Amino acid sequence: MSTPVHRTIVLTLSRDDLWTLHHVLLERIEAELTATDASTVEPPPLAIYQAFETLEDGETRFTSTQLEAIVDTLRHDPDCPPWCFDCARLAEVGHAITRTIEGHSPTLGHAAADD
Repeated sequence: MSTPVHRTIVLTLSRDDLWTLHHVLLERIEAELTATDASTVEPPPLAIYQAFETLEDGETRFTSTQLEAIVDTLRHDPDCPPWCFDCARLAEVGHAITRTIEGHSPTLGHAAADD
C-alpha cells in the first residue's frame, strides 16, 4: 500500500482577507475555552489548528484537508459573529477558498482525497 499524498494549495488572498481568516480560526480554537459550558462546543478538528499555525508562520500553503476544515468552519457559523466588523468580507473569504479548492481538482471537493 502506498503512502497517501497530501496535496497543498496556495491561497491567494489579500492581506486583509488573510487577517480575517486568521481571526476566524482563532475564534474557532478559543470557542471551547471561552464557552460558559465547554461541553456544548465541539472541539475544532486538528486541521484547524494546523491551518492556524500555517497562518501564524506567515505561510499561505494549506493541505486540501485544512482548506475543507476552514470552509466547514465558515459554513457552520451562518450568523455573522459579533467580533466581525465586515460580514461581507467573511462571506467572500469563504467563497474565495471554495473557488480555490474547486479550481485545483474536482476530487479536492472532499477531504477524503488527502486521507
